[in-house]
Amino acid sequence: MEGLKRILLAEDDLNGIELTLAALRAFNLANEAQVVHDGEECLDYLYRRGKFSDVPDGNPAVLCCWT
Repeated sequence: MEGLKRILLAEDDLNGIELTLAALRAFNLANEAQVVHDGEECLDYLYRRGKFSDVPDGNPAVLCCWT
């Protein structure tokens, strides 16, 4: 998967997560998708704080946020 950027999905609804991941799979995307559950986790991921301190360098190619 070298060279492919990650997709960051910020969603708190489990059904929304499953539907979004299913749609990404339907398009046969090989990108890794990382799920966070709220805005605070999203910022922690982007700034590599807390449990996301070991996230590889580079921002995700796509940030999906649903309300």
